[in-house]
Amino acid sequence: MKDSAWIAGALLLAACSAPGKDAVPGENLVNFIEEKLAQHPCVGDLEEWERNYRFAKHTGLSAYRSPTNRDVIEFHLRRAGTFVIRPGRNIMPRGAEDDWPDGKSVHFLAGRYHIGAHQMYLSRCSPRNAR
Repeated sequence: MKDSAWIAGALLLAACSAPGKDAVPGENLVNFIEEKLAQHPCVGDLEEWERNYRFAKHTGLSAYRSPTNRDVIEFHLRRAGTFVIRPGRNIMPRGAEDDWPDGKSVHFLAGRYHIGAHQMYLSRCSPRNAR
């Protein structure tokens, strides 16, 4: 009995430990976000986009506890067919601020999904950008 209590405690401690910068969002959560994006008037068919996902970065005092905010997933979409952009999904760890693919010369959208609040924010989308 003592062994099972020790194992349960060890598992709880491992679950509560701060995630490293190499943590990536799970496939199921990204699938959920992609379902929402596919229904969005500015996105539509996901096969037309390169799609990049990662956890957001903590800011302020929270960054000392953990650099990775596992309650917010950032996404960056670039329209495929321009330059060497290919459609597909990339789930990546949190890295340097400038590690997102360059979107200056192409049609791109960016946003965040707040897991706890079940809210999505998509920037660079206006009625004139809707498909």
